[in-house]
Amino acid sequence: MRDIEQAIIKSMLLNSGDILRSRYRILHQLGFGGFSRTYLAEDTNRFNELCVLKEFAPQLKGTFALEKAQELFEREAGVLYRLRHPQIPQFRQLFRYRQHNDQEEHLFLVQDYIEGVTYHTLLNQRLETNNRFSEGEIKKLLTQVLPILEYIHSMGVIHRDISPDNLILRNQDELPVLIDFGCIKEVEIKTQLELSQVTTNAPIPLVATALGKAGYAPPEQVERGIIYAHSDLYALAATAVVLLTGKEPQQLINPDGYRWNWQSEVTLSPKLEWILNTMLSPHPSERFGSAAEVCKTLQDISIITTSQFSQTTTAENFNQPSFRTKTSILGDLLAKSLFFIPFSAVLILGGFLCLKVSDLDVAPGLSDTNNSVGKDAQLQARFSQGEKILIPQTTTPEKEMAIAAFAQGNYDRATSLLTASLKNVANDPEALIYLNNARIGNAKSYSIAVSIPIGSDVNAAQEILRGVAQAQNRINQAAGINHIPLKVQIINDDNDPKIAKQVAKKLTQEREILGVVGHYASDVTLATAPIYQAHKLVAISPISTSIKLSNLSPYILRTVPSDYLAARGLAGYMLENLQQKKVAVFYNSQSNYSESLKSEFTAAVYLAGGEVVNTFDLADPNFNASDRYQEAVAGGAKAIMLAANTSTLDKALQVVQVNRQKLSLLAGDDVYTPKTLQIAGEAAEDMVLAIPWHIKNNPDAEFSLIAQKLWGGKVNWRSATAYDATQALITAIAQSRDPTRISIQQNLSNPSFSAPGATSPVDFLPSGDRAGNIQLVKMQPGNDKFGYEFVPLNP
Repeated sequence: MRDIEQAIIKSMLLNSGDILRSRYRILHQLGFGGFSRTYLAEDTNRFNELCVLKEFAPQLKGTFALEKAQELFEREAGVLYRLRHPQIPQFRQLFRYRQHNDQEEHLFLVQDYIEGVTYHTLLNQRLETNNRFSEGEIKKLLTQVLPILEYIHSMGVIHRDISPDNLILRNQDELPVLIDFGCIKEVEIKTQLELSQVTTNAPIPLVATALGKAGYAPPEQVERGIIYAHSDLYALAATAVVLLTGKEPQQLINPDGYRWNWQSEVTLSPKLEWILNTMLSPHPSERFGSAAEVCKTLQDISIITTSQFSQTTTAENFNQPSFRTKTSILGDLLAKSLFFIPFSAVLILGGFLCLKVSDLDVAPGLSDTNNSVGKDAQLQARFSQGEKILIPQTTTPEKEMAIAAFAQGNYDRATSLLTASLKNVANDPEALIYLNNARIGNAKSYSIAVSIPIGSDVNAAQEILRGVAQAQNRINQAAGINHIPLKVQIINDDNDPKIAKQVAKKLTQEREILGVVGHYASDVTLATAPIYQAHKLVAISPISTSIKLSNLSPYILRTVPSDYLAARGLAGYMLENLQQKKVAVFYNSQSNYSESLKSEFTAAVYLAGGEVVNTFDLADPNFNASDRYQEAVAGGAKAIMLAANTSTLDKALQVVQVNRQKLSLLAGDDVYTPKTLQIAGEAAEDMVLAIPWHIKNNPDAEFSLIAQKLWGGKVNWRSATAYDATQALITAIAQSRDPTRISIQQNLSNPSFSAPGATSPVDFLPSGDRAGNIQLVKMQPGNDKFGYEFVPLNP
C-alpha cells in the first residue's frame, strides 16, 4: 500500500506555485483518492481567496473502472453546480488543462475551501483525553445535518457516503458542512417522486457501483447496490453512534443480520436511542422515510421531558424498532403533548405572520394601508373577471357591450354578446374566459387567477390565456369540477416584480382564489414567492425556468422544464450534432432567467468537453453587436448561444444579423417569438432553440386538435404549459372533498399526483419542477406568414 501511495504522490501533476488558467495558484496537495487528487489553491481573480482544485486522476487506464470513475467525477461536478446550500461547498468551475510537454488533458473541478476540521479528527482528539460526543452535541448535529439531506433529496440527489470523514465542523460559524459528493447518485425522475415513501419496495438500481464506507452504508447498498433517500439516514445515524461511542461500526455491528449493539456503550435518553435505532434498522421499510420526518420527530418529542417519556415506555421498547411500534409510540407521545400545542402554535403563528407582513414591499404608485383610494383603484384596474377589457387589441363592439352588461350583473346579455364577439374574432382567449364566467354568474363556483404580462408582451400574454381558457372551457363543458364550474380571474402584472408583489398580496386576501397560474419571468415569480408561501396560496408558473425556483417553496410549482434541461439539450446538440466545441454566449445579466440559462449552458458545455470562449452582456448600455461579434470570432467561437430574454431580444437579433449565418446559432425559449421569424428571417435560418413543447410533435393529441378548432390556428408551447398549469389546479381541486388552499397544495405535493396535460401527464418533482423534457426546434423556411417557421428536429 505504501508503494502505491508513493507512486501516486510521485506522479503528481502540480507543484506548489504552479498557476492554472492564469488564475489558480497551487499551494499544496490536500489528498488523493481512487480517482482524484485535491489541491489547496488561491484564486487570484478573487483577491487570493482559498479554494479547492480536484483533479481527475484515476490510477486505472483503459478499463471499465476508468470510465466509471470519470462518470462519477463529472457527475459530482454537475450535481455540485446545481446544489446551492450554505452547508455544501459551492461549485465554482470545471475546466480542462494541459501542461507544457503533456500529451493528455486533465479535468479539474474547482469548489469552495471549507476551513475547519472533520468530525473524525474531532473524535480522535476527544479520545486522546478519554472523551466522546455528548447527547446534546449529537442532537445538535442531527438538527443541523438533516436539513441538508432534506434539501439534496428534494433535488433528486442521494449522497450515499456520509461518515465522520465527510462532515467538517466549519471554523467560521461552527456549522457542519457535508463534503465529498464523489459517490452521489442522481435519482431517475420517477424514483424522485417516491423518495419520501417509507414502505416503497421499488429499488433504485445502482449499476456496478455499490459505493460507500464499510459499516456506514446500509445493507441494501452494500449487498445489492440499491439505495433510497433513507440510505443516507442510516449512514448519518451510524456517524452519530460512532461519535457517541468512540468505536468504529465494525466493533458495534453484529454481522448476522446487520444489527447494531451499541446501547451498552453509552447512556442516552430513550427518545434519542429510539430515533437512532429506527434510522439504523437493517430493513428499509422500518426506517424513517425522509429527513423531514426525522426532523419532525425530533421536534415533536422534544417537549416531552425524560421523566414523562419513561413513564410510558422503557429503553427496551426501542431496541427492536418496527414500523408498527414506531408509529404507535410516536402517536402516544404526540397525544401527551397536545396540551402544549395550541398555545405554542398561537405564539409561533402570530410571530411568523408579523414577520412576513413586515417584509412585504409596496410598489410605488400602488396601494397599501396608507395609500389613497385612487391608488387602490389603480391596482384594482388590473383585475377583471369580465367587468373590464384588459387586452384592447381584440376588442369588438359586441365585446364592449358585453363588458358593460357584465359589470351591471346582466350575465345573460353578457353571455349572448360574448358569444357573438367570438364568432367575429375567434382567437380571443380573454373573451372566452369572460364568456365562461358570465355563464356562471352568481352561482357557486371554484375560482383561480391567471397573472399575465399584458403591458410588456401582449402576444405572450394571449398565448398563456389560450391555454387557461381552453382548460376552463373543457372542464365547464364537462359539468365542472365535481359539478361545480370553474371561474377565472385575469390580472395584468406587466411582468414587473414590484407590481406583481402587490398583485400577489391582493390575491392572497381574496379568499375565494384557490390557486394562481403565473407568473411570467423568473424574476417576477421569485419576487412573489414569499407572499404566496406566507398565505399558503399555490402559484404554478407555465413560463419561469430559472434553476433558482427549484425547491424554492412548496407553494411554487411550474409546468415548464427548468433551464437545467434546456441548457443540456442545446449543449449536447452543439457538441454532438454540430461537432463544435467553442461557443460565445450572449445573455442579460439583469434577468434571472437569462443568467440561469447562461450558467447552466456553460456548465453543460464544460462537462461535455467544450469551451465557452466569451460571455457578452446584452444589458450593457455600451453593447455593440458588431464589436462583440468580432470578439467572439477572434476568441475562436464556432457557435453563438443567445440566452436573451424578452427585453433584450432586439439586441440578440442584431447579433443574428451581424453573423449572417457564419457561426451556428443556438437560443433559449424566449427567442421563440413571431418577432424572430419576422425580423431575423434568413439570417436566423437553421438556428436551433430549446422549448418545452411543439404542436408538430403532437399533432393528433386531443389538446392540439381542440386548440386548432377553438382558436382557428396552431398554438405554441406557452399555451400548452399554461393549459397544463390550469389542469393541475383543476385536478388538485377535484381531489379535495372541500377544497382549501392547504388541501390543494397537499394534493399537488403528493408523490402520486398526476393531472392530464396537453400531451403528457403533469407530474411534479419534490423540488416543484415538472417531470418532463425539452424539445429542440430549428428555424426553417415555411408556410408561416413571415416565410419562416420553427420546425421540430425530431417530429
